[in-house]
Amino acid sequence: MNGRAFLAMAMLVSILAALLSACSKPAQSSPLTSPVTSPGQPQAVSDLKRTESSGSVTFVVTPDPAPAPGAQGITFDVVMDTHSVGLDGYDLKLLATLRDGQGRVFQPTLWDAPPGGHHREGKLAFSGQPLVQADSRYVELVVRDVAGTKERVFRWDVKP
Repeated sequence: MNGRAFLAMAMLVSILAALLSACSKPAQSSPLTSPVTSPGQPQAVSDLKRTESSGSVTFVVTPDPAPAPGAQGITFDVVMDTHSVGLDGYDLKLLATLRDGQGRVFQPTLWDAPPGGHHREGKLAFSGQPLVQADSRYVELVVRDVAGTKERVFRWDVKP
């Protein structure tokens, strides 16, 4: 393994370890930060949650430190809620991507969500290669074409 790949893997392991720590100790800081959080300021797990409401659907996305079964990498808990649109037809494995500040784009490897009609909840996983590299400044989860909304973007800054 070359030095760059090792550094990227070490950063990913650090991020996941910090996320796990943040879940058990809400006052601990995390490598993923809110754009409005000052550097060095403690951050609660709830600060990692991102919410977006448009096109009559509300998304709540939270990084999950425990990957979905069979997944390695970054996993997100995704909740979709509406009172007017059937959500079972939306396959986030086809509609979502993960991108970083350097323009790299990754496709999901898993969307595990049982049918739920107007309320759907599941895990969206990205794995296979280093997802957070030494030059990544942030990661964005992008979901396209759900309920008439062309693009929803959920962003987390990455601590150096």
